[in-house]
Amino acid sequence: MKCSVSVRSYHCILSLVFHLIFNAALLEAGTVDKDVTVKPGRNPIQIHMNYTAARDLKDFADKVHATLIEWYPRLADELSLPPSTPIKHLSITFDPGFERVAILTGNKIVGGVKYYRTHQDDVGSMIYTLIRYIQDYKNGPDWLAQGIADYLRFYIFEPHHLLDMPSPKDKYTDGYRVTAYFLNYLVNKFNMKQDIVYWLNKHCREGTYNHTIWVAVLDETVDELWADMMTSLAPIIDIDYSAAPDLKSLARNINSTLTSFYPTVVNTLKTANFVPRKYFKIIFDGKYDGVAHFNGNQIVGGVRYYRTHQDDIGSMVYMMIRLIQDYKNGPRWLAQGIADYWRFYHYEDSRKPKPSVPGRHSKYTDGFQVAAYLLHYLERKYGKIFLDKLNQACREGNYSDDIWPKLFGGKTIDNLWNEMMKYDSGSGNNRFTYKRHITSHQQRTSFKIDYFSTSLN
Repeated sequence: MKCSVSVRSYHCILSLVFHLIFNAALLEAGTVDKDVTVKPGRNPIQIHMNYTAARDLKDFADKVHATLIEWYPRLADELSLPPSTPIKHLSITFDPGFERVAILTGNKIVGGVKYYRTHQDDVGSMIYTLIRYIQDYKNGPDWLAQGIADYLRFYIFEPHHLLDMPSPKDKYTDGYRVTAYFLNYLVNKFNMKQDIVYWLNKHCREGTYNHTIWVAVLDETVDELWADMMTSLAPIIDIDYSAAPDLKSLARNINSTLTSFYPTVVNTLKTANFVPRKYFKIIFDGKYDGVAHFNGNQIVGGVRYYRTHQDDIGSMVYMMIRLIQDYKNGPRWLAQGIADYWRFYHYEDSRKPKPSVPGRHSKYTDGFQVAAYLLHYLERKYGKIFLDKLNQACREGNYSDDIWPKLFGGKTIDNLWNEMMKYDSGSGNNRFTYKRHITSHQQRTSFKIDYFSTSLN
């Protein structure tokens, strides 16, 4: 009997050792199955991770696995309706031959190795793909399924991630983030938790979706609701040109341009809980000899200047940016530089000259084009994220000169200025390639850049 027990124990030990070795081999090979114990009454999900083609993604794969396991029950509760069949198995494979982010086919998710090697903080894209699998809609437009998935991703899973305001050229049928923004607007406007999202999901899941659902739940068509949102987002620009009726055409162009570029500025300068200024009063003053200045929500433009520079709408774009900044602290030269950076490198026509290399007697504290040139140099060399950090610090009143070493590996603002001057003076390089965000109206219009005097704020 003792021998029998001993033999059984021996076999149990062998079985355990084999099990451990087998799982270790799977982990070494870059593939593993994991079962998850969820709360009582909830179905477990098994996720098979395969990163054999990119073993350097093991930590990311583990993070994805843990996150999807944690969030699956909640997402299933949000989206599943009886008698839906819960997910039992899901596989995720990282494929070096897949050039995009991620794709869902059946119960298999394929992620692009190239993308995730440089975006190992983007677990949200996997959450989105998991949501699309849980949805299992019988009907309904793709843009709505995409929008619901991104709504749950960005407003439930990643609420810290601020979505861009839609531009006038966008439409709710664009899907993804645009539709998600629209759904969140409806949730907030009608003071609902997620009722509209619940009903849309329910009808798509049951195969009963049609366009009348919007009227049934919210008393307006989807087009009317979208128009309401876009109207609420658009700036109100009041232009008084009574002192110079001959500037009527310019006033119209300014109104059209600022309205078109407003979403880009707001999205560029957005921070958490920030409500952008929406009302602007522009007055053309015959007694003002400068170019333009602002105070509060009012911009004053010099009649004499604009009569001879009716193509300089960029100066008004600069003023709008300065109003939207609404900084609580931070040096004036930096606010000016940020505004001119966005004006010259992201608004003005590509055919027009950009700020040139500052002279040897110049300093970043000169602001305007000089500071803009420095910011553009830093963007090209170090990336654009520092601009968001500077904007946030100034907006929230937390700016100090200590921010520069924190953002640039110990380099002070003076170190960075000297570095730029040495680089450009030595190479004679006073141009960088740059990306622009310009509207079709701006593409059709030629802008002359005669930079304005320091009378600008």
